[in-house]
This record gives sequence, structure tokens and C-alpha cells, in this order.
Amino acid sequence: MRTRPLFLAILVLAATPAVAGDFAITYERAKPTFGKPLRTVLHQHGQRMRFDDVGQSGEVTQTFTTPGQTAKFEVVRRADGTPRVVSLIEDPAAAPAPNAKRTYSGETRTLLGQACQVWKASFTPTLLQTGCTSADGVELFFQDMPYGERTAVSIERTKVAAKAVTPPIEWLDLATWAPVSTQDHSHDYRVRLGLIDMRRSGSWVRVDETQGAMRTTRLTDTATGVIFTYTTSGPGRRQLTIERNPAAAAFTGDAMARLNSVIQGQTCRWWDMTALVMDFSEQQCRTAGGAILSIERSTRGADFTLQAATYEDLPQSWTSIAPEREIASPTAWGL
Repeated sequence: MRTRPLFLAILVLAATPAVAGDFAITYERAKPTFGKPLRTVLHQHGQRMRFDDVGQSGEVTQTFTTPGQTAKFEVVRRADGTPRVVSLIEDPAAAPAPNAKRTYSGETRTLLGQACQVWKASFTPTLLQTGCTSADGVELFFQDMPYGERTAVSIERTKVAAKAVTPPIEWLDLATWAPVSTQDHSHDYRVRLGLIDMRRSGSWVRVDETQGAMRTTRLTDTATGVIFTYTTSGPGRRQLTIERNPAAAAFTGDAMARLNSVIQGQTCRWWDMTALVMDFSEQQCRTAGGAILSIERSTRGADFTLQAATYEDLPQSWTSIAPEREIASPTAWGL
């Protein structure tokens, strides 16, 4: 009786497929309500993988990951190949499950004429991964509940260059997106409103904000529309995004017929930031240089006001607002 569990464990481990080799696999994702079925192409070199998802607009989302690595690197490329968005996402429940977390029951299936073994990996009662892997490590089917699934429609066992599955970490450097130094510091400032800390250096504005367990650092280049956002939302869960989005970076407030205020010795004008939003309103009092000295928010009868506790009308260097190394360094993400 005591030897049976060990015997079963040996059977399961012996049947576990080895993840190795080079592959180019085309998957078909669940058919959308409208349009053609969407496809994902996987290039795999050893355990390093790059998934290419082609969207309806022609943009390609590339995801670089490794089984068991909690952080994944994503690049959204325009039709001409240039990056529009670069993201680093760390979420253990969303990462490909390593063999150590996979349970093989002994069930087998046949897809594309090839036998594969079914496995499951459970992270929480609502987060479940399941797949079917061939003897040489090809994932013929994969489902990530509740996010989606993909099924292989073609497989090429061909040489894949290491460079093809290496994430382009040079795009984590903000200097690759826009100039990070400027000679004009005439509108620089630093202001603190409760748990919000705002600093401006030239055309760049940095905002650090804490809301409960969530902490957000956001840098915006008002000259080019480049936005850097870093968010942590709990142990082991964080996300970094760099994008070029002039529309999102642009100021969109509506001037209000309200008397100017004087806060911390500075005159500011009131702007309505949510003129077209239902059940929520936000008004901001901004200086001519863009510093926010007061915020008034209202939602479903709950109102609160933030007012600047300190204000400094002093030049801010780029190094004083640049992302910390532990935020943007590739090594900090295990790359």
C-alpha cells in the first residue's frame, strides 16, 4: 500500500514530455463573433518563446516568455514594424506553467495526427491552465481560463534563431522614444497633494500616486506624447508600459466659469476634466505651467478635495524624475 503512490508518481514523471527543441507553430484562437478566426504564431527556441498575435487592424502583438518565468515582455507593432506599445507584465497566474506545476493524469489525445498528453495547472479556483503536449514538447492545445484558448493548425520543426525569441529590451530606455534632457526649465515645479507627488522637468511630468495597495508612477512627455506607466497591485504583480500616444498625453480639460484660486502663493485656474462623464466629476486648479494645486472629485454622492501641501517653483533635473533602476532595468525583471 505504501509503494503505490510512489509508483504512480514515477509513472507520471516518466510520461512528462521534455520541453526542448525548435518549433514554429501556428495556432487558431477561439473564433470571434465577427470576422475571420484570429491566429497566433509561436516561435520556440529551447524554452524561450515568442508569440505573434495578428489583430484585425493589422497590428502585431509579440509576447516573449519562458515557462515558469513570471514576467512576460510584450511589444505592439504597427504595420510598418515600429513599436507603438512596449509592456512588461509580471503575474504568476498568467505565466506559462512550468512542468513542476503541471499535473499529468495519463490522458492522451491526438491532434494533427500527433499524440499528446493532457496536463492541468491550477493557481486559484478561478485561474486554471490546461494543455496537451507532445513527446518532444510541442504544445498542441492550450487553454488559459478564463482568458482564452488556442489549438495548433500547423507545426514546423525547424531551426529558430535565439535572436528571434530575444525581447528587444532596448525599448525600455526612454531615450529611445524621446529626448530626456532639455535646456528649458522655466516651468519646472514640484507639488505634493496628499499621496500624490508631481514633478516637472522640461517637457516631462512625473506623477507618483498611492491608492490602497496600488502604487502608480507615470511619466509623460508633453512634447512627443510618450507615456511611461509603472503599477504595482500586490505581491508579485506589477506592470510597466511605454507607449506613444499623443492623444492620451494631451491636456483635455474644459475651462470653467469659476474664479481663480490662490494656493501656496500661486494663482491657478479651474478646469473641468470630466465634462462628458456620467456619475463622476473631477475639477482641477492648474497654474499656467500645468502644476495641479487642487483636485475636487465627486462620485455617487461621495466628495473629497485634495489641496497642495507644498509647492516648489524650482528646476528639476532629469535624474530626479527618471524611473528608478529597479523599475525599468531589464535585470530587475529577470530578462
